[in-house]
Amino acid sequence: MATHSVDEKPPDQEYFVDHVSEEAPSPGKNSLGDIRATLEERLNNSLAVDPPTWFLSVLRMLLSEFVDVFRISLCSDPPVNVTPLLFKQLPDAAPLLANARILSPVARSYMRSWITAFVVDPFKKPRMVIDMVPANKSMVKFYFPMPHLQ
Repeated sequence: MATHSVDEKPPDQEYFVDHVSEEAPSPGKNSLGDIRATLEERLNNSLAVDPPTWFLSVLRMLLSEFVDVFRISLCSDPPVNVTPLLFKQLPDAAPLLANARILSPVARSYMRSWITAFVVDPFKKPRMVIDMVPANKSMVKFYFPMPHLQ
């Protein structure tokens, strides 16, 4: 059995870093100075494609105005404080049985090959319910603007 050092990749195996970008900043680097520096670096990288100067000036102005929106790493930001959206069913709503969809043989064979990984138990008559229109018709409609973030 061959041994390998920690820094050496094992032979005949693909070396990869799982879900971590080597260029990603370290966690917790979300100060405004770090964000401004990263945005300025990205703007300088965009000079390689030769954008118009007016575009760069407008983009630089927008990025400096909304710098507090950007993050360079995930950290323990507080959750957004919004009112939860509650769905209410109409009082006269009745249960609805969805009819099976009729698929062409080509579409049926494609769906069967696609869904086999998800189906654990074989059914006599399998169904997929996709159409949400009848369910949406039985819900109370909301006519309001988007909630404001606080």
